[in-house]
Amino acid sequence: MDVSTRIVTSEIGTITYSLVRKRVRNVNLRVRSNGQVVVSASPRVSISFIDNFVASKAPGLLEKTRKTALSKMKMIPINFTDGEPVTCFGEKLELRIVSSDKDDVNVEDGYLIIYQRDINDIGKSKRLFERFVREQVKLATSRAVQKYLPLFESISCPAPSSFSVRKMTTRWGTCHTKSKRITFSLMLFRTPQFLIEYVVAHELTHLIVPNHSKTFYDVLGKVMPDCIERRSALRGY
Repeated sequence: MDVSTRIVTSEIGTITYSLVRKRVRNVNLRVRSNGQVVVSASPRVSISFIDNFVASKAPGLLEKTRKTALSKMKMIPINFTDGEPVTCFGEKLELRIVSSDKDDVNVEDGYLIIYQRDINDIGKSKRLFERFVREQVKLATSRAVQKYLPLFESISCPAPSSFSVRKMTTRWGTCHTKSKRITFSLMLFRTPQFLIEYVVAHELTHLIVPNHSKTFYDVLGKVMPDCIERRSALRGY
């Protein structure tokens, strides 16, 4: 069985899909629970036919993958109860709320620990957690920017005017091409650093190509050759 990753650009958007070559009568298409688009087809079916088939399904596919992404993009924890699971930069942790004279949040030995005077003050727990998330996402995106901005400058990318982070529930990041302002979602707190790097590189690419055309992914691929694999991995979060 042969598996490859392909990108199809339609009039309304770009679709990345996994093509599985195997003995089947028809061209079969499905969207997995993680939003991944998978197409299975016989080795005798041409690539152009399969690409056109996927492009013809673009409206439904893009809507389904968008809804899948929205259903997964939920900031946790939501109850701030001791023992609740938390995902921190791709690592599965357990939440602990510990009584302390000093307010603080730390990651220690598989736990995300919130230190506060009154362990029953959920509002305080939430504020401390959100402050910690904001600080950590700023640090993580800054590291990624420092790593990739010089690479983009080497291919004549316009200089971004600013970087910021904020709550966003439908996007990992945005690029305002006119003002050249780039904003990252606090939801990146859940993802590993290599996926944060993908989001940073993705938004920087928009300073060169404002859409998601094939040209966009060609430019992104010059700076990040494994961008398609990283994009697929991001769907798991």
